[in-house]
Amino acid sequence: MMKKFAEIFFAALLVLALAFPLPAVDFGLLTTQSVSLDDAFSGDMSKLSWSGAFTPWFSGMLIENGDLYMSIGITPKYENDDFVLIPELLRTEVALRSDRGTDLRFGRISYVDPLGLIAVGLFDGFQVSQDIGEGILSAGAWYTGLQYKKRANITVSPSDRIGYFIAFDKTSMDTYFAPQRMLAAVGWEHPALAGAMQLHVAAIGQFDVNGENDTYNSEYFVGKISVPFRNLFVFDAGAGVEFLQTPDEDTTLALVGELGVSWMPPTNFQDRLSLIGRFSTGDVDDSPLGAFMPLTTVSQGNVLQAKLSALAHLRADYTARLHEMFSVNTALAYFLRTSRNENENLTWPEVTDEDMYVLGGEVFMSLLFSLTSDIGINLGGGVFLPQMGNVAPREREQWRFEMGITAALF
Repeated sequence: MMKKFAEIFFAALLVLALAFPLPAVDFGLLTTQSVSLDDAFSGDMSKLSWSGAFTPWFSGMLIENGDLYMSIGITPKYENDDFVLIPELLRTEVALRSDRGTDLRFGRISYVDPLGLIAVGLFDGFQVSQDIGEGILSAGAWYTGLQYKKRANITVSPSDRIGYFIAFDKTSMDTYFAPQRMLAAVGWEHPALAGAMQLHVAAIGQFDVNGENDTYNSEYFVGKISVPFRNLFVFDAGAGVEFLQTPDEDTTLALVGELGVSWMPPTNFQDRLSLIGRFSTGDVDDSPLGAFMPLTTVSQGNVLQAKLSALAHLRADYTARLHEMFSVNTALAYFLRTSRNENENLTWPEVTDEDMYVLGGEVFMSLLFSLTSDIGINLGGGVFLPQMGNVAPREREQWRFEMGITAALF
């Protein structure tokens, strides 16, 4: 029923687009070719993956205060020794604005929570924002079940995780779609509170409509504050509390938080050094404290790529634009478990000692070449070292290399 409603919704969106004359029209085609190799020195070529996305897009003015943007993706992909062709509807939205500071967007639109850790990506629904003088108030509601599952990256319940790793089979569309969940959010942000401080808070809820026995609903209350200092430093602090309900437990509490600082040195080129620490709770015996579980999975490492659930993550990033055509980024990261009871969110390394918590560290470097305004090349590589921890110190290191080329064809 929900998918049928969404099909009608997008059909109506297309009719709306065709019904209005478009006095200003723009269109183009982007392509991104990317190759990555995990565990590079194992000799296992099944770790090699290639993706060649082609993204045509179209935008136009519907009315004086209204715009339309549409984009689709056609992605041939080689992964796990399989070749598939993935069609997707990408960002597709109608944006309407009024002279009173009201903004309405509906379609397949983007949403990011204040922390950028709970719900991040494209969702099907609507969002309305209102400038109230003392900041911007917004509210929205979305559905997740029509997206391609690998882009949505939703692995909340055990059945979600099982479905995510089932290879896409064009003869069975159940292997294509993401889990069916409803997302709702109310937020308030102030871009310059007290003259400089930025504040963003939100109340978010996600509700399971999969019809499975492992129903998982959760509500989040999150906030983040950013304070610049003399155009040299930016201090960030954010925190969130999650109330979650599962069939096997009463309401459980989970926590997440982050602290960070960025320094922009007074050099002759653009560079930035950032330090950030993140923490999320795991299950604690004889306690209402449970494992933090975001709606969308936001990887916390370039090589380990772990979910921020029962995990602590320390990271240092240095980015420098050495030339208008060349930038470099170096990242150092360290990972720790925060619970001995939460292991299913780690795909690697295997936990060999339940009473140990230090996973290890990684280093990753990437080079970005902007050959023209329309062509960019990205090269990256790094290694994760479990020998720097005590969870699996005898595991060998894991390497990852990647290369990507992005071009605007017209």
